[in-house]
Amino acid sequence: RRPAKRTAFGAGGDDADDAERFIKAVKDSACSFVVVVAPRARQLKAVADLDTSLTGKTCIILANARLRVPGARMDATREKLAALFRPAYNLQLVGQPGREGIVFHTVREGRTTPWVLAERALQVSEESGREEFVAKELGTRFDPPTLADLRETFGA
Repeated sequence: RRPAKRTAFGAGGDDADDAERFIKAVKDSACSFVVVVAPRARQLKAVADLDTSLTGKTCIILANARLRVPGARMDATREKLAALFRPAYNLQLVGQPGREGIVFHTVREGRTTPWVLAERALQVSEESGREEFVAKELGTRFDPPTLADLRETFGA
């Protein structure tokens, strides 16, 4: 049997003691960057509490935090963090078989790029003669697409 995986939030990361220890550890270390990967709801609450309590220059990076998933249940903490944190990179698969696509967004050289909605299609390559997947841009927008936008575009 494998030992329990330990993280900055403890073995499970779901109790108040783990959140308090996490906040104290970050403050005590005076680190410049904190990276939190795939946080769950209680861990996001600890990140929100940490952000509120920080006074120095500490950069919090959230990876796979699922703050802007159209149609997902949003609680107050997720809404607060989604407003507070700027997405630097987003790639999301959407749609249904036969009408599949991607939503892509990134920040380059400190400037945000538009959100791109693209359809994934199978197409015969002129060079090789083989079928290859290609992405055909269906539209761009400056705000994140809503669930209604995705349904309209991809039938998601």
